[in-house]
Amino acid sequence: EVQGRAEDGFDERMFVYNYRIFDRYHREVISVAVLTDLDDDFRPGLYERQRWDCGVRFWFPVVKIVDYAKQWIQLEANLNPFALVVMAYVGATRTRDQKQRLAWKLRLVRMLYERGYNREEVEALFRFIDWLLILPAELEEPFRDEVEKMEKGEKMAYVTSIERLGIEKGERLGIQKGLLEAIDVGLSVRFPAQAAELLARARRIEAIERLKAITRALSSGEPLEAIDALLGPAEKPSE
Repeated sequence: EVQGRAEDGFDERMFVYNYRIFDRYHREVISVAVLTDLDDDFRPGLYERQRWDCGVRFWFPVVKIVDYAKQWIQLEANLNPFALVVMAYVGATRTRDQKQRLAWKLRLVRMLYERGYNREEVEALFRFIDWLLILPAELEEPFRDEVEKMEKGEKMAYVTSIERLGIEKGERLGIQKGLLEAIDVGLSVRFPAQAAELLARARRIEAIERLKAITRALSSGEPLEAIDALLGPAEKPSE
């Protein structure tokens, strides 16, 4: 189970998942929680209850992604692709300055070439890094320029082929339409009273990266104030 925020009753939910799977399939079940939240105090892993001489005690292993921030040396030395995934996620949570984020994103992309991954792994990891470490429009061009320089040096053309496909007009329009549909659903469920006005503002946004950020914010349970900030200022009424 991947959990992105602290939640009361999470231990019980893990227990319920475990016994329901066992009840249905009668197979040994191993439950693992991967925590992607930033709350150092959220440390589940045990569910127990007891009444008189009857009780249940269920414990499960937990992987807390932010804990890996203290293990950079080991992560950089580990050639497992998931090590790079963890580094990308931790970097995304720790880099607020956009130029610092650009430098971090380029560093991760450089590792794609240095680690000797195959084409399929490079493409998959690049898509993940690009989705997670969103850059403002003014930094996208410097990012692409640097990536092209890396490719020329390594004599590989995996990433720029993805970039060229990603900026095709037809595909961009399709992505934009899909993101707006997702935003429409998210706003209708989360903020029904404000959904129409917020969606109208979202439709004025052309940058795919901003629309992605809004979609992620809605799915991760960000409050109305955060969504409002991502949408930008409301259009002033005409006089």
